[in-house]
Parts: sequence; structure tokens; C-alpha cells
Amino acid sequence: MGMWNMDRDAADADAGDCAVNLPRFMVLMFVCAAAPSAVVWADGGAIVDRGEWGGGRFVLWVNPAPPTVGPTEWTLLYSADAASSSQRIVLRLDGEGGAWQEGTFTPVDAGSAMHTCVSSLPFAGEWTVTLQIDGSAWQPHTVALRVQPAAEPWHAALPWMLLWIPAGVLLVLRESLAMRQSRA
Repeated sequence: MGMWNMDRDAADADAGDCAVNLPRFMVLMFVCAAAPSAVVWADGGAIVDRGEWGGGRFVLWVNPAPPTVGPTEWTLLYSADAASSSQRIVLRLDGEGGAWQEGTFTPVDAGSAMHTCVSSLPFAGEWTVTLQIDGSAWQPHTVALRVQPAAEPWHAALPWMLLWIPAGVLLVLRESLAMRQSRA
């Protein structure tokens, strides 16, 4: 009746073959372990502050969470009247010892309420984050922030590296058990 033989034995012929499946699994493990930690840990960051300011409501969050020394992305969701939301929003970071830096939030899309700004925090410690709308009578909004020391690069990937050890051991145990059962 049919042209092809789709019996169960032919379909499962190499399902338990360690020589076929183990190399595939090892390649998959290597690809997952080598994935960049930024992709593996990607999230929206941590909320720094939220409330009412500048004639509207805002939420400010930072990525990475917790904030660490190095590149930092700031995201501001700011909903206000059209006049306030079209003005330039400035981010100022004041650190210990008089260190400071300033950046400008840019809208993600034209007319968007979401704005982003990228900075680089040079050292750990207490920082003051200030939001200011240029040319506005609104008072600047400030919030304190604790910046952590940068983690060693291998610390970021350590949990993912350790996760594959038990997975690999379980695979080897399963394959050896399957081989023993096939011999018996």
C-alpha cells in the first residue's frame, strides 16, 4: 500500500547509539557554554527610581543589575505632556572625590516615551544620579546609587560552566546504562 517502510525498528535504529548522539550533544554543550554572558544574562536591568517628576511619571532603570564598574545602560520611561517630553533630558552622574560625567537621553523611537543613555562608570562607590530637563523650571531629580566593583570575566560565566558538568555526567551515565542493557 505504501512506498516507504515506516516501522518502529527502522525509525529508532540509532536512537541509543552513543557514537551518533554523544558527539552531537558535546557540540551543543560547547555552543551553549561559549555563548556570550551578555546574551545569557540579558534582562531589563534593575529599577533605580520611579515616581512623579517634571510634569509626568517616570521609571529609571539601569543595566547591569546591580550596577558595576564599566559600561552601563540607563533607560528612562517618561510620560508627560508633549511640551515636556520633547525637551532634552540630561543624566548627570556625580561620584566620590568630585568625579562626574554627563549624558543625554535619546528616544528609542520618534515620539517614544522610552529613552536610553549609555555611560561608563569608572570606579565603585556611592554615586548620585541626577535627571534634569533642559530649559525647564522643574527641579532636577536626584537619587543615590551604589556601584559595585566589576566582576572578573570568568565569574560571569561560572554558573553556566558548572551547569554543564552534571548534565554531561548524566548523559554519560545514561549512555553507559543503555549500552549495558543492549549487551544483555
